[in-house]
This record gives sequence, C-alpha cells and structure tokens, in this order.
Amino acid sequence: MLHDMTYLNDLLKTWGYLALFIGTFLEGETILIVAGILASRGRLNLHYAILAAFAGSMFGDQCVFLLARYKSSWVLKKFSKFDNKISKALRLLEKNSIWLLLSFRFFYGLRNVISIAAGLSQVPKKKFALLNGIGAMTWALSFGYGGYYVGRKFEKYLESAKEYEIKALIAIGVVVVIYWVYKKFRKKPTDNPS
Repeated sequence: MLHDMTYLNDLLKTWGYLALFIGTFLEGETILIVAGILASRGRLNLHYAILAAFAGSMFGDQCVFLLARYKSSWVLKKFSKFDNKISKALRLLEKNSIWLLLSFRFFYGLRNVISIAAGLSQVPKKKFALLNGIGAMTWALSFGYGGYYVGRKFEKYLESAKEYEIKALIAIGVVVVIYWVYKKFRKKPTDNPS
C-alpha cells in the first residue's frame, strides 16, 4: 500500500504539470484549484503549478484568438451555437476592451467566447497577447494560491482521511471530466412548433 502511494505521488509530480497545462489550455479553474491543494500537501510545487497554468491558459486563449483571426468562417461555423454570446462579446469589446480582456477568465463560460470575439474584432494581436498574458498570470496566481490556501486550511481534516485522499482526487477528476464532456457535447433540444 505504501509503495502504491509513493508511485502515485511520483506520477502526480511527474505528469501533474503536463496535465495542468492541458487542463488550463481547455478551461481550468477546477484543475488549478486541485493543483493548489496538492501543492499545499507537498505533492506539487506551487510555483511550477502556477507557471504551468499560466502557460496553458495563455497559450489556449492565444490559439483561439488566432484561429478566429485567420480562420473566422470556420470558427463561426464551428461555434455557431454561440452566435448571440459572440455578438454580445463584440459589443463589450467595443466599449471597454482592456478590462474585458484582463478579466474574462474570472467569469465562467466566457473564456472561449471572448477569445473568439477578440480574434474577430479589430483588437490588435500585440494588445491581445499583452492583456492575455497579464490576465492569465493574475488568474493563475489567484486560483493557484486560492487552492493552496484552501488546502492549508483543511490540512487537519485531510490528515484523518489520508487513506481516502487519492480515491477522492480520482473521483473529483472523473466528475470534472464527465461534467466537461457533458457541457461540451450536450445537445440542446430543438424547438418544434406545433
């Protein structure tokens, strides 16, 4: 049992940052909070976790921005179900692009929409890259340290449940993946007029 725990600990230390990069490339609040908690338990280095989350988040949004900028017809076709949200995001970008580009990560469900809208808009590439980088770092620091703080506060409670920790983390991971897949691939019911 102890050997298995050591193996899982090493596995998390080895692949945790790559998994964090990929998770934050796609979305990421939950995986970053979990990484912060793991860092509070000594399983990950908090600074490397924040760096991986920053890189994944920034790179993911930069890719979406560039796709929208250079392949706009494909992006609009692929994300046609978000037409209304993209239109609203374009109007918001016209009013105050700086604050929106700095803060969109903190609003659930807006991340890809804002990156698409920015790519479709007249926002210069350098401006988006700079604000995207500042926003990604602010986000990574906030959620990384937030998870770390939560982990520290609950450390005494986790000690009593140490034998269940890996099982709980796996269960949380499975739930997060199922939820993400559900949100990504669910079909909205079509309106059938009578």
